[in-house]
Amino acid sequence: VAILMAVVVECEDFCKAYGQVGDSKEKVVDFDHTPVNFFGNRYHTYDVSLPVSEYKYKALSDAFCVAKLLYDEVKIEAADEKGDGWSSGKITRPGKCQGVIFYVDYLCRVSKEKATHQKDGVHYASITSSTASHRQVVRKLQSPTIVTEADVQKGATFFCKTSFDDDIHGIEDHCFAFKILK
Repeated sequence: VAILMAVVVECEDFCKAYGQVGDSKEKVVDFDHTPVNFFGNRYHTYDVSLPVSEYKYKALSDAFCVAKLLYDEVKIEAADEKGDGWSSGKITRPGKCQGVIFYVDYLCRVSKEKATHQKDGVHYASITSSTASHRQVVRKLQSPTIVTEADVQKGATFFCKTSFDDDIHGIEDHCFAFKILK
C-alpha cells in the first residue's frame, strides 16, 4: 500500500522562489517578465517536485492521509471519511496557510522481526518519503489564508479533494482542490 500524505505549511521562501518576478508591473530593471510570470504565477495549478528541506517552512497541520494506492487491487482510493472525496486535517498551529507538502508512506511486507504493523497475519513496515533525502511535492494555495490561534482553538480544518483520472485536463494525471474552514 502506498499512502499519499499531506501537511499544510507556511512557506514564504518557497512562495518567493516560485512566485511573481519583478515589481508590480512585472518588470526587473525595465525588462518585462510577463511571459515568465505566466507560468510562475500558476504554481497553485501544478506541483513542484523537490526536497522541501531546500526551503524554510513551518508545518501548520499534522500529516494526514489524502489517498491510498492499493497494490493488491491496482486501484487508487480517496481517503475521505464521508465518501465525498474530501479528506481533512486539523490546523494545529497558527500562521499563513500558503501551500501543501505531499509525500508517500509505503507499507511493505517484511519478516515478522522487522514488522511495525500486522494485518490478517501479514507483517508490514513503513517507509516514508517525508525525509530530507527524498523528494516531496509542493502545491501552492491559490490564495493564502491566515489562521489565528483563536481559529486553531475553534477547530480550523483543512480539506483536500484528490482526483486521479485519465480524463483530467492539464499537465498532470491528478487534481487537488482545497478549502479551509475556520
